[in-house]
Amino acid sequence: MKPSYALIAAVVIVALIISVPVLNTTKEDFSTYNTAWNGASDAKALASSDGYTASTVFALSEIGSSGGGVLFMLNPNSSVGFSASDASTLQSFVTNGGVLVLANNFGNGNAVLSGLGVLGEARFNGSLLEDNVSKGVDAALPLITDVTASGLTAGVHELYFNYGTALDVSGNNVTVLARSAPTSYLLAPGGGNATVNATTGAHPVLATLDYGNGRIVLLSDPSVFSNDMLGQADNQQLLTSMLADLTGGNTAVPIMFDESHFASPPVFSLLYNRINADDTVKYTVVVLFSAAFVIGINATALVRRRQRTDMDPASRDVPVNEEAVITDIVRAHPEWRRARVKGFLKQLQQRRRIRRGNGK
Repeated sequence: MKPSYALIAAVVIVALIISVPVLNTTKEDFSTYNTAWNGASDAKALASSDGYTASTVFALSEIGSSGGGVLFMLNPNSSVGFSASDASTLQSFVTNGGVLVLANNFGNGNAVLSGLGVLGEARFNGSLLEDNVSKGVDAALPLITDVTASGLTAGVHELYFNYGTALDVSGNNVTVLARSAPTSYLLAPGGGNATVNATTGAHPVLATLDYGNGRIVLLSDPSVFSNDMLGQADNQQLLTSMLADLTGGNTAVPIMFDESHFASPPVFSLLYNRINADDTVKYTVVVLFSAAFVIGINATALVRRRQRTDMDPASRDVPVNEEAVITDIVRAHPEWRRARVKGFLKQLQQRRRIRRGNGK
């Protein structure tokens, strides 16, 4: 490889390191890095296609406290926990005008609400919502048709749930925007098919509450935004309407998806995020990578030159019997004098040494 080609290749690789995240996936439910049926990669892609800058955060400290943006938390994993630091950061974010969209069924959503101090106003019930009448393929996939018209639900007439729960709400600060059908009911957690007493009836599943200068949006089934369910009923329309309403139609408002509360974050993307967050670290890595690349190119070229030298018979000193060679030449050409042949061979050997000494 010529040095100019090596330089071009190095520049291209450096540009990729700076501008393109390392592509990788995870099997984590509702992760935007999960492209399978249970992931949320399509939700993030939809936000991007609608013109928003959609990003992921691997620590809540990345959302800032200025309140600018919309943060989606999709079924935070209870094994990760919700720290006091997370609660403080999220309080500042929403109080100062940010929006939290918390979609949860059997995750750690109530810990988030507790950290925000609103668990007495709204909480996730934690029981499975079923409906034998208003349903999709079975009772655990109920259809939600009681949707209140609002900016948040514009164009939404029916939502398709997949193993969701319900919301328990109280107080005047909570606005319910969607309810399950009157034929729906709740099953006790871990209780097989046992219906919770007195739970047959309409249950809140989508609600909002004001929080300082911001808002909290609660949805009792994150599956609505999963890759498998996003295209069902008006699930996608709900996400589109949410984005438009919560940002006021301003596509400059950042849309963020929380990846910090999943059990298995995508390692390579997490590493990329950490490197790119600090310019000093980023450019140090770029310089080290470039140096390693150039050293590798030069080392490869040196090895190849040595291999060619080892394979070239003209570059090696092969011991020969000079008298035997002269005898063979004279025998083949009796008209040549022996002294003349010997002199010619000496001149040839001398020229060969000169060429090798000059590196030719």
